[in-house]
Amino acid sequence: VQQGWSVHVIEGSAFGAFDKAAPEVIDGVQVEGLEAARLSAWLPRFDHLTATPTLRRMLAASWASQEQAATQGPFDLIEATEFGLLHLPYLQQPDNKIIVQSHAGWGQIGLHERNGGSSLDQILALALETAGMHLVNARHTNAEANARWWQAEADVPVTIIRPCWEPPVCTFADPTGQCVDDVVRVFGRIQAW
Repeated sequence: VQQGWSVHVIEGSAFGAFDKAAPEVIDGVQVEGLEAARLSAWLPRFDHLTATPTLRRMLAASWASQEQAATQGPFDLIEATEFGLLHLPYLQQPDNKIIVQSHAGWGQIGLHERNGGSSLDQILALALETAGMHLVNARHTNAEANARWWQAEADVPVTIIRPCWEPPVCTFADPTGQCVDDVVRVFGRIQAW
């Protein structure tokens, strides 16, 4: 936005869609929620995947999100996460320029999760995530471990882009000299692995 780009965001996934979410502008970014009715309309198109209900819902949300975004496009560049398989619909149009922001895909989580992960849904999701990583224009993550994992799993380059947050100046140090403050910051999900 600061560089003069027009930025549009569809907020939502298989687990988060909105009944009546009016678009809003946040710091110059156009943000709108994934329409629940649009997601519901896409679910029957994936009825052949009823044996994998979460994967079915994720794919329906992905295509619904892409359809909703298309009403605002065309776009010069598309950035989507691999979690929720949100990048897959864009692979159908070869002219799309697609960047995947890798936070940890649902299939990737299932592979590593010790508390009951690796369902059939997640195994198939991992196969789709991995195949998709080969077809996008670029991939990036903010974690070195995630970059190394995708480079090994999919044999593709992954750029590390650090978060823009900077910690506050230290105002109190513990006896070992480590900076201590009274604020807890969480950036992302917490997994068992």
